[in-house]
Amino acid sequence: MTRCQSGEEEATRAFVDSLLTATDVSIPSAFVLDVGVTLERGWAVVEANPCWGAGLYGCEPQRVLEVLRGSLKHRALMKDGDWRWTSPRVKARRYELGSRS
Repeated sequence: MTRCQSGEEEATRAFVDSLLTATDVSIPSAFVLDVGVTLERGWAVVEANPCWGAGLYGCEPQRVLEVLRGSLKHRALMKDGDWRWTSPRVKARRYELGSRS
């Protein structure tokens, strides 16, 4: 999280927590979420991206490393829900290998 003005960090965390705990939204195990306040609607998601494509932007490097580690899984350890977030190339490789994980 980048540096916030007084009280802004708590509001940011509350908004993000509401997104992450929503049961009607499917999310990958690790990603980067950019949020901000708009004049028209208040809090909004600006963009969501794979974590390996993000810069540090004032984040704590150790926490970034934890997220990066969380994004890496051997295909033998992936659950069905994880495959939804993989690239078409990786999915094709999964089927080429068949049961050889």
